[in-house]
Amino acid sequence: MKLDSWQVRRQLITHQLAGSVAVMLDLLLTAIAILDNAL
Repeated sequence: MKLDSWQVRRQLITHQLAGSVAVMLDLLLTAIAILDNAL
């Protein structure tokens, strides 16, 4: 049971990290597009 809860917790953390990275990449690409249009 302990192992299961640890795996679930690790999955949640991994999912949150992946989401954060995706959001950061999205913001970065948006910023690049805006700068591209500005230039």
